[in-house]
Amino acid sequence: MIDNHKNRECSINQLSTCLGLVGVKLSNEELELIFQRVAKGAQVANYLEIINELRGQMSSHREGAVVALFRDIDVKNRNAIEVSELVRWFNGERHPDIVDKHATAQSIKNDFVDKLDLFGRLGVATGDAGL
Repeated sequence: MIDNHKNRECSINQLSTCLGLVGVKLSNEELELIFQRVAKGAQVANYLEIINELRGQMSSHREGAVVALFRDIDVKNRNAIEVSELVRWFNGERHPDIVDKHATAQSIKNDFVDKLDLFGRLGVATGDAGL
């Protein structure tokens, strides 16, 4: 939705559209401020940097939960998790769309795998990624 060209970038118009679709209402000034903090004068910005700017810092409670989950998945204690390991751990059975019978477990898993494309060429998430 935000990365229409699959180049990991988006314009301010794409950002505005995406935020509108999820019900976030910002003034033009607020949108411009957020976008320019990441784009630094360019016409496009890296969408992961935009997401990080919008999301802000994790609470210590949430960060602790992420670290604990990472340790559980990193059974080889390498401080790295391969995307294939994440896929093996994925269980979408309690996903709201499955519970409401709007999707199947396989379609939710496929969507999850598609979204893991953000690891792209690396195929690995490290323990310090994003924390």
